[in-house]
Amino acid sequence: MRWLMIGLLVSLGALLFAAAGAARHIWKHRTKLDGKPPVNSGHSQDQAADSKQNPNQAQVTDPTDEQDL
Repeated sequence: MRWLMIGLLVSLGALLFAAAGAARHIWKHRTKLDGKPPVNSGHSQDQAADSKQNPNQAQVTDPTDEQDL
């Protein structure tokens, strides 16, 4: 029984360590990206605003539209 408890505590410690590492990784990359403009992927609000300002702009369609599935 003692070995099961030790295994549980070691597993819990490893899980907490991995979660802390993932949180640190995300935090570092978010602070790195704060100074950069966002990357447009697909349809965004910026593209919608741009198309309203310039009606002659061709509308971009997503090749992975749900209707094709």
